[in-house]
Amino acid sequence: MHVRLPVVGSTAPALIAPKVLQWHDYKVVVRDGHYTSYVNGQKLHEADLLEQPDPWLAVVGLAGYSSRAVWNIVITGEPDTKTKAPAPQDDRRGFFGGPNSPQRFVPGKTVVHPVLDRMVCLLEPDGVKIHWLTDGRFDRTGLLPGNVAEEPNRGPGKLSLKDRDWNTVKFAVHGDTLTITLNGEPVFTRPIDATNLRHFGLFHYANESNVRVRNIRYRGNCPTVLRPTDQQELAVGSERLAITPDSELPDTATFDFTGSKFEAADFAYHWDAKAAVMRIRPTAAGLYFKLPAGETKTTCAGLHPKLKLSGDFSVTIEYEALKTIPAKVSWGAGLSFKILVDNSYETGFEARDSGSYKATRAMWRLQTPVNEYHDESLPGFAESGRMRLQRRGPVIYILHDSEWFGRFPARGPTPDRHK
Repeated sequence: MHVRLPVVGSTAPALIAPKVLQWHDYKVVVRDGHYTSYVNGQKLHEADLLEQPDPWLAVVGLAGYSSRAVWNIVITGEPDTKTKAPAPQDDRRGFFGGPNSPQRFVPGKTVVHPVLDRMVCLLEPDGVKIHWLTDGRFDRTGLLPGNVAEEPNRGPGKLSLKDRDWNTVKFAVHGDTLTITLNGEPVFTRPIDATNLRHFGLFHYANESNVRVRNIRYRGNCPTVLRPTDQQELAVGSERLAITPDSELPDTATFDFTGSKFEAADFAYHWDAKAAVMRIRPTAAGLYFKLPAGETKTTCAGLHPKLKLSGDFSVTIEYEALKTIPAKVSWGAGLSFKILVDNSYETGFEARDSGSYKATRAMWRLQTPVNEYHDESLPGFAESGRMRLQRRGPVIYILHDSEWFGRFPARGPTPDRHK
């Protein structure tokens, strides 16, 4: 926990010694307008809550200060879900806006737009347009930061924005359909993409406009009781979240290489294709990879099936008898099992022997627009076993011999499911 300012009126807790590469138990207890936090059973901080505190729980990691990971979040107790929020000062609520002309983002203008995941719905005088959020230097979409897409036949050609007055906006999701109502008039209807995570937000260009918002209210079929712990998604652990029943993955492709079976037309070689043809050969036990040892230049041989996956999927390989003799100056020797996502980054396994260190790694590498590599390693070197990469929703889970290893973000365009 990072504290930038001293907490007034709170007794400083005893020092808590961090334990590197170990999980810590963190607990927050809220009772009778007072909260207390603990780390590994030791009290860390306590204070009185405000009279009407926001009932939100969040986990924050500060970029640049440390690695961040959290799992097994359990919520227990009897929270009050029936208490109504206090009434607003008046019945006007929504987004303040209404430009004086069709020109977008006049400096000094006050305007803000609703967002669902990465989809920004621009409320402009000549209709609702779509802007897709980008990620700066890490962006993989290829879109410009100022991208705007027309949405024909989604609503009226002009919006009844009130200039220099409050505008009431209703942003409603029913099933897989988004509807926007402006000042009581429906102005936009659009199907929601299957990959949309449905996170609500507000957007404006910080260097080109100001924002004024008030009286935001959430309505919907919110749960009134807590689920049992074994049914809470964040409490079951990543290894449970990774499990997808076979019935949800109807399409199957299996490649059995035993008995010298290998249909070369179903695969493509990569890295050094000519060398790969010579160094990958079918045998009775399966595909046999043999790369010469003792060379000064790194030698690679690989192949991949001519398949493109979309949506949820599970990809598994089995291997054995992995023997390695690494070169003195090289990446090392070993086995890679990876998938390329959106032609921009790859994630998967590396069982690597670099000479001084052997490890099995879960890795993630951004290829474009910058080359950035991350991994999580476990001591030891698996010379045989089963590797599995499984995508479920926005996450790719990485497992070795059915044990959860790591997880990385995924983005995909369609809801199809494959195994």
